[in-house]
Amino acid sequence: MKTNKLFLKIVLLYFYMYFIGPLIWCIWMVFKLEILSLQECYHCISSPLVIALFISYFFFNTLYIKRLISKLSAQPSETKAETYLNAALNVHFISIFTFGTIGTFLCLSMLSTHSSSDWLPKVVIGALSGTSLVFLFYIMFSTIIIVTLAALIQAMPSNLQNRIFIRLKHFNQLLYIIGLILFVGTAVASLVYRTNQFAVNQNTILFLVILLLPISMSTFLFYQANKKINRHIKVESANQSTLSIIFNHKFAIQILFLILFCVLLFTGKIQIWLPILIIGFCISLIFGRIYCGFFCPVTTINNGIKLLFKRIGIKKRHVPQFFHTSLSGVVFFALFLSLFVFSLISRQRLQLFLIITCLGILVSTLFNASFWCNYLCPWGVILKVMSKFSVFKFGIDSNSCVKCGLCSLHCPTNSIQITNKVQSIEFHKCLCCIQCTNACPQDAIVIQKKQLR
Repeated sequence: MKTNKLFLKIVLLYFYMYFIGPLIWCIWMVFKLEILSLQECYHCISSPLVIALFISYFFFNTLYIKRLISKLSAQPSETKAETYLNAALNVHFISIFTFGTIGTFLCLSMLSTHSSSDWLPKVVIGALSGTSLVFLFYIMFSTIIIVTLAALIQAMPSNLQNRIFIRLKHFNQLLYIIGLILFVGTAVASLVYRTNQFAVNQNTILFLVILLLPISMSTFLFYQANKKINRHIKVESANQSTLSIIFNHKFAIQILFLILFCVLLFTGKIQIWLPILIIGFCISLIFGRIYCGFFCPVTTINNGIKLLFKRIGIKKRHVPQFFHTSLSGVVFFALFLSLFVFSLISRQRLQLFLIITCLGILVSTLFNASFWCNYLCPWGVILKVMSKFSVFKFGIDSNSCVKCGLCSLHCPTNSIQITNKVQSIEFHKCLCCIQCTNACPQDAIVIQKKQLR
């Protein structure tokens, strides 16, 4: 009786995932993104091929889960239990991934047989939007399904429980990161597609504000899923924390945003980068200069230059002493501001993003990264000030720190001080590049919450 109830619970989840979810996606595309008409959406969703796809996904997963429930109910050995649960994880996430990518593309490809002439951009934007929604909102379903299956095993060994749920946590976090990037990207792309421009006006601001609602909902579900998973993880090392897993995907995030920046730059749509910059400013009040470490194209290119120089044995020059004062940042920010004001008054369109990027790459090639990021970059100067009010920051656990100095050695901005008496991080200089956390053998670099006075 118990297994039947659990099976029914999972069946209902799959029904929502493969039948109700696509309808919500259609509503999103028609009424929010406005890239499809109601007729076009109906044409896609009512196609026999698409209906067959939804049904096949539903029945395949439910039949597989039913078989798995019977195996787990028999209380298999630890090895077999781990094999079954890992198989469930793999099948479930392959289903989600293929349904979110191939399924949405196949669904919207039905537009090619419709009267729509511009079906290709609609297919791309709509399918990527569907992928993002699947990745963001199916995280909780994944968690409930795996938790339900694991509950069938009585007295599950803690090491097995840790392995399964930490892996589930990693899957969820990866889906959340990719989904969030795709969600924001497709929303902005749909706006540009509809209006052929990205003008910062009242409608654009309202559009971006409305986006915060599904982002907030998905973030809430993500953290609720993590909370549910954490109840089943007995021991978890510092390297398995949510933020550290996100940071471990830093390279992929950097490359994605570098590609996005280059595409916007070469297509003349660089103004679309402005919302990303604004979001970076907002995030800095919560967790410092994430924009600098993750999203900034100059940082990504500079990391590549740094690796290249290290390979061929070229050393960068040290930052001149004058720039170690806060006055230097003010001077160069004032210079940038005057250029901006000049472009407004003279109505001459200056490519400030391009100028700043090229200048940043040039300076970072010659000098240490901190020279540009902390003293010359106008965005860096603003973020440097805002990060002083950050709620969370990197700090050093004095109980774990052995004062080896590896973190200070790897810090590109020289913001870490390690002495016999002092172990501290000047967080307003920190780029959140996590090189220190990767270098520390004691996991002494921790995330601390600001103490409110």
